[in-house]
Formats: sequence, C-alpha cells, structure tokens
Amino acid sequence: MGPGVRSPWRWDVDGFFVVSGLSLAVASAHADFTRWRDWSAFFIRRLFRIWPLYAVATLIAAALLIHNGAPFGAGLGKLVLVNLTLAFGWLDPSKAIPVGGWSLAVEVAFYMLFPASMLTVRLGRWSLPVLAAAATFAMLVGAAHLDRNGSLTPQWADYVRLRQHAAFFVCGMALGLSATPLSRLPRPASVALVAVGGLTFFATALAFGGSDAVSLVQPAPRFCFLVALTLMAAGACRRESAGVLERVAELLGQASYPVYLIHPLAYESLRLFVEPGWAGSLALTPAVIVLSIVIHRRLEIPVILRGAKLAKAVAQPRGGMGAAMTGSPAGSARSGASRIRSRAIETR
Repeated sequence: MGPGVRSPWRWDVDGFFVVSGLSLAVASAHADFTRWRDWSAFFIRRLFRIWPLYAVATLIAAALLIHNGAPFGAGLGKLVLVNLTLAFGWLDPSKAIPVGGWSLAVEVAFYMLFPASMLTVRLGRWSLPVLAAAATFAMLVGAAHLDRNGSLTPQWADYVRLRQHAAFFVCGMALGLSATPLSRLPRPASVALVAVGGLTFFATALAFGGSDAVSLVQPAPRFCFLVALTLMAAGACRRESAGVLERVAELLGQASYPVYLIHPLAYESLRLFVEPGWAGSLALTPAVIVLSIVIHRRLEIPVILRGAKLAKAVAQPRGGMGAAMTGSPAGSARSGASRIRSRAIETR
C-alpha cells in the first residue's frame, strides 16, 4: 500500500470534530444562550466531560517522558501546567503532551466559541451558511500556507491550529441543527450518503496522496475530506432500531474518549518491557477497549453526573423551578440520574 492509502487515517480526527459539532448542536437545540447562567452550565458540563481524563493522561504521559530521558525540570513542569489548563488550543495546540492531545485543546477552543456561535446562527437563516463559508475559507487559506514541497513534520504546529479544523466543527453544527429531518431519511438514502462519503474519502487519498503527508493537507484534498466526512456523518444521523450491532456501536462510542487517550499510553507502557510490533499492538487492542469501558463506567460517568448536577444548580435561578438547559452531550439536567446517564455520551 502506498502512502496515499495509509495517510488518510491521520485525518480521521477531523471526523471527530464533525461529530462533536453535531452532538453539541443536537443537545443544545433548545438551550437559551442569552442567559449567562446557560453559558456557565454549558462550560461546567464540558469541563467535567473532558478535563479529568485528560489531566490523568497528561500526568502519565509526562511520567513516560521522564522515564524515556526527558529532563525533569521547570520546562517540563511548565508544559504540564499549560496542558492542565487545556487553554493552549488558542495559541499552540502542538504543545500537547499526550499523543492526540492537540485535538482536545482545539476542541476546547471550539467549546468556548460554541454558545456565541449558536446565538449567531439564530440571528437569521443565512447566519449558519455564512459561518460555514467563513470557516471553510479560513481552512483553505491555512492549508495554502503549508509548503507542499516540504514535509508536514516541521509544519505540524501550523497544521494543528484552530483555523485548520473549524470548518469541520461548523459543518457538524449544521448537521446537528438538521438532525430531525436527517434522522428520518430512508435507509437507502442514509446508506448512500455514507457510501459516497467513504468513497470520496479514499478517492481523495488515492488522488492526492504523495510521498509525504503534506500532500493531503493542501486546499483541494482538505475540501474533499470536509465533504466526505460531512456526508458520512449526515448518513449516520438516521435513527436505527436498537439491534445488537447498534448496541455494540453505542458501547464503543461510550468508550471512545478513553480509547483515544489511552491507547498510545498503553502502547508506550508496553514498550517499557518489550517491543510489541504489529502482533503486540493487535493483541493490546482488546485490552485497551475493555480498560476504556471500565474507565468510562467507573470514572467518567460519576464525574459527568456530578458536572450535570452542578450545571443544573447553576442554570436554575435561586428559588426558581426554571427549566435547566441541555447544553451538552453530557446529558439533560432536567431529568433523573438514569436520563442523565443515557445522555452522558459524546462520540469522542
């Protein structure tokens, strides 16, 4: 397999940005972001959803760096503190310590922009298309600044910046605000969207893939990837019956955030004892999935429930019985614990 076929898996993270924008828009469809209380409740939910596991992953990754010879001093300490704020997505997401942590920093920046974006979208029917067009333009301009004749590695800090990925999040928001009609699509139409999106994804990799990954982050392939991932997400919006495959997919979706952060840490930890190679990596996969499910149920859900409870208290005026906003995929604060638990999932 040539580099053009291998390389597209690097860009799957943009699919998570699409799904994140979609899920936030669905959960926040009835949120009233004209009140500061709703903004506060939204940020509380996001904080309890993302930060605890990322903080643990950061500390473990830093320990592995020290074990592998990184100097233990003020430099690493400052980098750890920067990571623990999760605010470095605005400046330099490449400073992430955990592998893939840059995407979490970028997503937190999207969270900070989300309430204002939803208010902007509600100003008029043209607000969302204008926002999507502006984000796409920023992505294409950012991609054009990358040197196609060089390598992506020295340009990585530029590639992971906010402007390179905002279009994917905004397109996800657009899908989320159209989720009701998309959920009613006939099955053939839904399958066709997923199939066309998948074919476009791999055709883009084959058409533009070169000797270096930088060939796939130029304006044309980036736009094609945006279209492909949006089509696949649109097709996946169809409401399916709760069959075995759907339940397995839901279980994996619940554990996807721990899997995303833990699998490189597990691989690096295994390398402390033995070089795993392909066989070891494949053997490690089931263990990582099981561990991630346990972490989700034992760590994430209790923390998410605490965040939802605190957000509910913040969203409701003192002494009032106003409806609490459903401001994130972490769940609806209006319902009981079972309702919150069922909505505590974000596909990340």
